[in-house]
Amino acid sequence: MHATTTMENEDIKPLFSLIEKHNLCDKCLGRMFHNLKPMITEEEKGKCIRNFLSMFFNVKLGEVDERNCEICKGVFLNLEGIMEEVKKKISEYEAETFEVGTTFPPDVIKREEEIIARENLIHAESIKSNFNNKLSEMIKKEIGLAVDHESPHLLINVNAYAQKVSVKASPLFIYGRYRKLLRGIPQATWTCKKCSGKGCPACNGTGKIYKESVQDLISHVLLEEAKAKKSKFHGAGREDIDARMLGRGRPFVIELINPKKRKINLEELEKEINKRNKGKIEIIGLTFTNRDKKREVKVLSEKAIKKYRALIEIKPKVDEGDVQKLDKLENLEIMQRTPTRVLSRRKDKVRRKRVYEVKAKTINDRRMELTITCDGGLYVKELINGDSGRTTPSISEILNKKAECTELDVIDIMEAP
Repeated sequence: MHATTTMENEDIKPLFSLIEKHNLCDKCLGRMFHNLKPMITEEEKGKCIRNFLSMFFNVKLGEVDERNCEICKGVFLNLEGIMEEVKKKISEYEAETFEVGTTFPPDVIKREEEIIARENLIHAESIKSNFNNKLSEMIKKEIGLAVDHESPHLLINVNAYAQKVSVKASPLFIYGRYRKLLRGIPQATWTCKKCSGKGCPACNGTGKIYKESVQDLISHVLLEEAKAKKSKFHGAGREDIDARMLGRGRPFVIELINPKKRKINLEELEKEINKRNKGKIEIIGLTFTNRDKKREVKVLSEKAIKKYRALIEIKPKVDEGDVQKLDKLENLEIMQRTPTRVLSRRKDKVRRKRVYEVKAKTINDRRMELTITCDGGLYVKELINGDSGRTTPSISEILNKKAECTELDVIDIMEAP
């Protein structure tokens, strides 16, 4: 198995050094020179190397059984069995593209890296990369899926030695706008804190604080159709539970986790969602999107300009001239410390926000209706009541009266210029 011939040709020395010191099968031997003659397989390349040394340098070299190979220990013999398992797992999913990820024991990776470094094998391909490529080629040929390293439909994870396969679909991202027509519905699912969503007497076994949410009402239909189990909801900000979302609606992205079906008719599903939830919510313009859109929607929540309709109650009463006093708010910067009511879930800090316009009209001697255009992220209820001085200036401060918001609607969300 050992070659003892002394070579003068510097290009041949790595071959003798490699074969003298290491017990490698033809596949691993050829893989050490992967980038040379890439049109032939590693096994063919390994055989060529042995034949070359035997024919021209009178070196007797026997073949090495793959199972006794110093590096791979016969792992490539597992490919057929792994492929059969991949076929079974993939059959549950609707997909066109995939990517393979393989787990190898650390000692195998380390052993190979040491050999490559010691022998200066600059043309080698790692066992992990080679295994992935071979399995990928089998999947392409036998199942007809295409490799996609950027946004694959399926992520196929393989334990090469244990021959275990797991398949997971990449999330399905759907963009749209929602209008919330009924007060008392939160935007996202609120999981019961006492049971962490498992169901308990405190939540009547639902696992949720509120029976339904915008997320629930939208995702229920989409989850059914895409055969996914969970969803994540990403909105361009959120309205209070007791506020409506009107006008053109609030942009959102819903993320369906591990969907088994991807070819779904969004136009029909939009109609179905609106039919089931008439009078509660309305969905507008469902369309497929990607992960980047989720980030765009999140950014929009802070950068948008929003328009609100607020019904406020004033004590002791509305006086003549109060409407004109609110003109002071036009294009005014507001200093707003995190409102008391959200301190348990928001960082306590001071935000600088701007009010661009306030239109006011008197309803009676106790009530006014306001239309407020302002920066996204400004808490409008606290703009009205002042939150014990945490928001300044406020409408209460300007009027020098107690003002409280009794009804609030978001009527438009616009991108900042």
